[in-house]
Amino acid sequence: MLDFLQNITIADVAEKTVARTGGPRKQRNPEGLAIRVFRDGSVYPSLELVEKFGLEYAAKDSAVTGNGFDVIDTQLFPQFQAGKRILIISPAQKSLPKVDLFGSTVYEEDGKPKSSVIDQGSKSFGTEELIPAIEEIYGLTFAKSAVTGKEGAEDSPAVEGLDFVDMLLVANPATGEPWTAPRDVVYIPKKVSRGKDKGTVSTQRREKPEFYAFLPAEVVNAAQPATEPVKEINSLAEAREFGTAETE
Repeated sequence: MLDFLQNITIADVAEKTVARTGGPRKQRNPEGLAIRVFRDGSVYPSLELVEKFGLEYAAKDSAVTGNGFDVIDTQLFPQFQAGKRILIISPAQKSLPKVDLFGSTVYEEDGKPKSSVIDQGSKSFGTEELIPAIEEIYGLTFAKSAVTGKEGAEDSPAVEGLDFVDMLLVANPATGEPWTAPRDVVYIPKKVSRGKDKGTVSTQRREKPEFYAFLPAEVVNAAQPATEPVKEINSLAEAREFGTAETE
């Protein structure tokens, strides 16, 4: 069921920072307000998403940097009271530290971006964080190629699964707008990706963040009758069932 989205609240918690611890080209970009996550970890936004949130990379010396996204596991963010564990996503200025998706790029010598956000397909966050979270939280499986192990290690067998998953941004169905927090300043969780504290959770300060539910199209569409066409995300609140992996 998607009914739980109508009951989401964000708790008013006095927060503080935590110390740091060769074939045809694929159709890369999805339709609607969505991000396509490929099995190799590369991520591609839709053109609609780029335009709505200003995701395109600007010149290196530009005063306007545009936005990327923070992706948050609600299990690590109890202020966002969804009633079940989901992923949420929040626009964030590219100039802020530790923006998860579309936050940075490589520049030419003249300061122009080497690639568009539509084509870049950065893999680091997708591989290390996003794919494991999608699989664990939503019960989906990405296809994996067999890997030959190093000396003394077992080989990793191939895994059958999805080539990609389209992740949809879903607003509050009661208002048609994203969720907002009671406080102007919110500290959101971030996993430390390097160093001796790798895997632990730190926080990053965000001002007046807005949050969307971040749901796989496969999961949402499976809840609809086979004879019913896939709805646009503005109608997702009408879906009659919402399947998700049971998690603690």
